[in-house]
Amino acid sequence: MTYIEYKNYILPTPPGYWILVEMENKYLEEANAAEYKTQGGIIVTETLVRQDNYASPLATVVAVGEGCYKSFFNQKTGTSVDWCEVGDFVLLEAHSGRIVKHEFGKKFPHGLFQIVTEQNICGNYGSAEIVKQLA
Repeated sequence: MTYIEYKNYILPTPPGYWILVEMENKYLEEANAAEYKTQGGIIVTETLVRQDNYASPLATVVAVGEGCYKSFFNQKTGTSVDWCEVGDFVLLEAHSGRIVKHEFGKKFPHGLFQIVTEQNICGNYGSAEIVKQLA
């Protein structure tokens, strides 16, 4: 299989050490936000809003390439744990990965899906469903 069916989308299967992620909706809305004025009267430009939101993007893991780290050794617990799994909610490195733009000619909303490397994942919050319940 060379593609993944996910939420009515057909997406590329990530090869090797690549990971396919769906960007958090709040991140996308804020990244596309226009300029605004703070309570103190300071105008925050659209460029600054985008830079701030791209600095610490959040995403849900959709698929993991076969060459990704399968686990790493946790010295505190003495056990091996998965780097990330499908469904995990992760924190990505700023400006990382490649944007998936098309589904057989149909354009996605800008930045909805991205392919990143395993090294672009800075933190793993675990299950996206648990994190969303806590928010």
